[in-house]
Amino acid sequence: MKKKPNLGIIFNFEKSVNPRKVNAYIDKLVAAGIPDSRPPYFGYGFLDAKRDSQLDNLRKAYDLKIRGDL
Repeated sequence: MKKKPNLGIIFNFEKSVNPRKVNAYIDKLVAAGIPDSRPPYFGYGFLDAKRDSQLDNLRKAYDLKIRGDL
Protein backbone atom coordinates (compact mmCIF):
# COMPACT_ATOMS: atom_id res chain seq x y z
CA MET A 1 0.00 0.00 0.00
CA LYS A 2 1.38 3.37 -1.00
CA LYS A 3 1.82 5.98 1.66
CA LYS A 4 0.26 9.40 0.99
CA PRO A 5 2.80 12.17 0.52
CA ASN A 6 2.95 14.91 3.12
CA LEU A 7 2.59 18.23 1.37
CA GLY A 8 2.47 21.74 2.76
CA ILE A 9 0.10 23.76 0.60
CA ILE A 10 -0.19 27.53 0.86
CA PHE A 11 -2.73 29.51 -1.17
CA ASN A 12 -1.99 33.16 -1.89
CA PHE A 13 -5.05 34.67 -3.54
CA GLU A 14 -5.19 37.89 -5.42
CA LYS A 15 -7.80 40.49 -4.60
CA SER A 16 -9.97 39.32 -7.51
CA VAL A 17 -10.89 36.12 -5.61
CA ASN A 18 -14.28 36.23 -3.95
CA PRO A 19 -13.65 35.65 -0.21
CA ARG A 20 -17.21 34.33 0.23
CA LYS A 21 -16.36 31.30 -1.91
CA VAL A 22 -13.25 30.60 0.13
CA ASN A 23 -15.21 31.06 3.35
CA ALA A 24 -17.86 28.62 2.08
CA TYR A 25 -15.11 26.09 1.32
CA ILE A 26 -13.70 26.47 4.84
CA ASP A 27 -17.17 26.14 6.35
CA LYS A 28 -17.62 22.83 4.46
CA LEU A 29 -14.27 21.56 5.73
CA VAL A 30 -15.17 22.44 9.31
CA ALA A 31 -18.62 20.84 9.03
CA ALA A 32 -17.13 17.62 7.62
CA GLY A 33 -14.90 17.11 10.66
CA ILE A 34 -11.37 15.72 10.57
CA PRO A 35 -10.30 15.62 6.91
CA ASP A 36 -8.47 12.87 5.03
CA SER A 37 -5.77 15.35 4.04
CA ARG A 38 -4.17 18.31 5.78
CA PRO A 39 -6.11 21.54 5.21
CA PRO A 40 -4.18 24.19 3.26
CA TYR A 41 -2.82 27.45 4.57
CA PHE A 42 -4.13 30.70 3.13
CA GLY A 43 -2.05 33.80 2.59
CA TYR A 44 -1.74 36.25 5.45
CA GLY A 45 -4.66 38.63 5.86
CA PHE A 46 -7.08 36.77 3.61
CA LEU A 47 -9.09 34.98 6.30
CA ASP A 48 -10.83 36.34 9.34
CA ALA A 49 -9.52 35.22 12.75
CA LYS A 50 -12.41 32.77 13.31
CA ARG A 51 -11.86 30.78 10.12
CA ASP A 52 -8.10 30.91 10.48
CA SER A 53 -8.48 29.39 13.96
CA GLN A 54 -10.90 26.75 12.67
CA LEU A 55 -8.43 25.68 9.97
CA ASP A 56 -5.62 25.58 12.51
CA ASN A 57 -7.72 23.30 14.72
CA LEU A 58 -8.45 21.02 11.75
CA ARG A 59 -4.75 20.82 10.93
CA LYS A 60 -3.96 19.89 14.54
CA ALA A 61 -6.71 17.24 14.56
CA TYR A 62 -5.41 15.83 11.26
CA ASP A 63 -1.87 15.68 12.64
CA LEU A 64 -3.11 13.82 15.73
CA LYS A 65 -5.05 11.41 13.51
CA ILE A 66 -2.00 10.69 11.35
CA ARG A 67 0.23 10.09 14.38
CA GLY A 68 -2.37 7.73 15.81
CA ASP A 69 -3.23 9.83 18.86
CA LEU A 70 -6.96 9.97 18.02
